[in-house]
Formats: sequence, C-alpha cells, structure tokens
Amino acid sequence: MKIFCLPYAGGSSSIYSSWKNLFRNCTIIPIDLPGHGMNINMNLLDTFSKNLEFLYNKIISEISDSEKYSIFGHSLGGLFTYEICKKIEQSEFNNPDKIFISATKPPMYKKNYDLETDAKLKDILVEYNATPKEILNNEEIFNFFKPIILNDFKVYNDYELSDYDQQIKTKTIIFYGTKDSIPYEELNKWQLLCANDINYYPVEGDHFFITSNLSQVSKIINNMIN
Repeated sequence: MKIFCLPYAGGSSSIYSSWKNLFRNCTIIPIDLPGHGMNINMNLLDTFSKNLEFLYNKIISEISDSEKYSIFGHSLGGLFTYEICKKIEQSEFNNPDKIFISATKPPMYKKNYDLETDAKLKDILVEYNATPKEILNNEEIFNFFKPIILNDFKVYNDYELSDYDQQIKTKTIIFYGTKDSIPYEELNKWQLLCANDINYYPVEGDHFFITSNLSQVSKIINNMIN
C-alpha cells in the first residue's frame, strides 16, 4: 500500500523522512507543495484551490485502478487530505482505502489567522510550539523562512468549505493531541462530513504530536492498514 503524506503549514516532506522505516508493507510518499522542500524551485501558490489541484494531480498520477493507497495529512495537510478525498470520490479514479486526518479542526470551525504584522505571525508560531527560538529571535533567518510560512497561513485563510452536504464514504481516522487546543467537541463534528463512522485516536502531546510521539501514531496506522 502507498501512503501519501501531506505536511503542515510551513512544513516540508522532510518531516516524514523517518516514516519510511516504520511501516510494514507500505511505501511512504511525502508530497511537497510548490515552493517547499523538494519543490523549492517552484513558485508558491497563493490559494487553497491551486495547491489542492497540484496535490490532487500528483496523487492521481501515482495510483492505479487495482492499487490500495491511503492519505495522511497533518493540520493544514488534514484539510487538503479531506478535500482531495472528496475530489477523488467525485472522479473516475480509485478511491483511497483510508484517510488519516491529524490535528485538524473541522472546516466549519475554521477561524482565520491575523497575519497583519510579523509580531502576530510569530505569536501564532509560538502558540503552536514548533518553530525553534533560533528562527523566531533572528530576523535574518526568520525573514528567510517567512515567505513560505506566511503564504501557507494565507492559503489556510483562503479555504472555505463547499458541498457541505457531500459526505465522503472513505474510511476516516482522526488523530488529535491530548494537549492540543482543539476541543474534542469540535473534532467530533468531522462526523457530519463522513458517511461512515470515524475512528478517533488521542495521542499524547500538543499540536505537533507527530514529531513528539511518532511511535504511537505509527503503531495505530500500522494496526489500521495491516
């Protein structure tokens, strides 16, 4: 089975580099957005729909009619995972076996970020506790990474839920951090967008538990796909 892995805002495929040794009978395929990681020489895309189309085309180019595959997305990657699945289900292509949505608010609870100043952008990064202080406290380094980070948060802000009544049929698994700021009452609303029962898995950690507690995440995924 192939597992396509989509990173969070400001992230790249490198966050999944260690995954290739953790899963039995699976091929891990991390995908970078344009302007990120292995696609750093491509221009950044400034809307959700443009990035969605890029990811969708990349995934359908890698699948066949008889091949099982899943999609995993963390945070912003979780929204892309949901929308890609919805788009594939409306196409003639083979549907995913499963999708894994990690640390992602349901679309109906999405709140846009205030990105007016560098200080506000840094406050967001501090809240998520994923950006090293060496980057936040060094203006030269911060300004190097800023275009990618700012673009990704603008892409998140650009997203709007469409086709609210279309429930996806693909088996959906939700991961959430026990110390993340997303209330379980909100996470539970993902069920409104899925025709079949969702499996919810709490993972010890904050928003970036896929880094701090990868062993638990990988164990659950292995159990689900084998």
